[in-house]
Amino acid sequence: MSLVPTCRPADKRAFPDAMIQQVLAESRTAMRPPGEPTRGFLMNTVRQVTRHHIEPGRADMNIQITAQGPYGPGGDQSQYVVTSGAGVLCHVQFQQGNPADHGVNGVSLEALLAICLDRLDHLQRGPYANSYNEHARLDIERAIESLNDRVREREWRRSTPSET
Repeated sequence: MSLVPTCRPADKRAFPDAMIQQVLAESRTAMRPPGEPTRGFLMNTVRQVTRHHIEPGRADMNIQITAQGPYGPGGDQSQYVVTSGAGVLCHVQFQQGNPADHGVNGVSLEALLAICLDRLDHLQRGPYANSYNEHARLDIERAIESLNDRVREREWRRSTPSET
């Protein structure tokens, strides 16, 4: 199933900035989960992810990443759209909720990291092998293992009876 963005950043131009700020302010207060502080919690927002940028115009191929959709109970958004210029390169729909409770409805962090790790493994076997790729490869391996540890601990807590 293809994820079709419901709101693109360009759509914001149709609304005055004051209107957008008012909607965002209301969503921070009225639509957050109980007990969630107002700092930065937004519902159905579109935001740009820029962690991949080095410097403007260098090595990021003008790739734009947009996070969108409602924030889940964990404080995360599950939908991302990657574009370059006018074209959509891919849509990413992350898993929402525990697959045991909600079924598989998206990709996991581990799966995306495994794709990156596989690509770096192959680059390291070819003419582009270098120490930067190797460091990134090792860090991704550590990240996958940390996420797997998180799952193992969660499963252990579910299987261990509570003493309350």
